[in-house]
Amino acid sequence: MCSGYFRGKDVFDPEVVNVRYDMPSAVQVVLGCEDGNIYIMEDYMIHNMLKIDNPITDVKRFRPHDLESTETDFLVCIGHFNEVRIFKDCELFRSIITDDLVSTIDIGDTNNDGRPELIIGMLNNTIEVYGYDDDEDGNKPSMR
Repeated sequence: MCSGYFRGKDVFDPEVVNVRYDMPSAVQVVLGCEDGNIYIMEDYMIHNMLKIDNPITDVKRFRPHDLESTETDFLVCIGHFNEVRIFKDCELFRSIITDDLVSTIDIGDTNNDGRPELIIGMLNNTIEVYGYDDDEDGNKPSMR
């Protein structure tokens, strides 16, 4: 479970009316479940946000330093699969394939550059660290 700002007001269910979210005051809570569903609580209402085909063991909020204040956070998911799935605005943003099952994830500034990195720990006792880069050519940002 984690909190953040994961869905903008243009992504909401059409059945829900009179719902307005202004960043950063709107806090959303996300819960990943063993059945592969990811639920989000917004304005005291629970919605199904995403469905992954495998059990989810952990979700984390990832917010790069250079995101605009009105942009949504990244949602990082791990589970019973050998990859890390990163979602933005309820869409798969990146998938990081790993050599083994991921047992833990965390967010931290590992190299003291003031920018958060994604730290991945795997069952084979290896650790990988990924950062976030904006492409200077205006292309989609990437994980490095």
